[in-house]
Amino acid sequence: MPKDPTTSFMNDLNRELNNSTMGDSDVRLFKRELHAKMKRAEQGLLQYGKNAKTDDVYELIRSRRELLELRHDDVTTVDDSGNMVSRLSRLYFTERKSHDGELLAVAFYTKAPGPLGVEEQNTHIDSARGRLLSHIAQGR
Repeated sequence: MPKDPTTSFMNDLNRELNNSTMGDSDVRLFKRELHAKMKRAEQGLLQYGKNAKTDDVYELIRSRRELLELRHDDVTTVDDSGNMVSRLSRLYFTERKSHDGELLAVAFYTKAPGPLGVEEQNTHIDSARGRLLSHIAQGR
């Protein structure tokens, strides 16, 4: 039986942060910033749209517009060579018409910036959409 997307989301978040080489204080700061951004989303204070360059929340065409993407662009880790590597964090969520005022977190992933991260991100979107469809199929 598939897990509840919110449980999967928290597992994703913890896995991605555990795999990073961010210090404890950076992880706490990141979680606080993400939480604040999620609260702003709940309050309708973020800019929604189709422009990935300017909008806080991006409508994902790849997901058939069933998912929205909340971006956080400041996760930095260290690779095996000791070089600093930027990672872009993405929270995938939806606003279901049947649950007015509720945001459902579906998945959280980090990806490489630029063209290198596009295929990685497509895999993440497909996985998040699969979770959402499974959740809906269970009548939740």
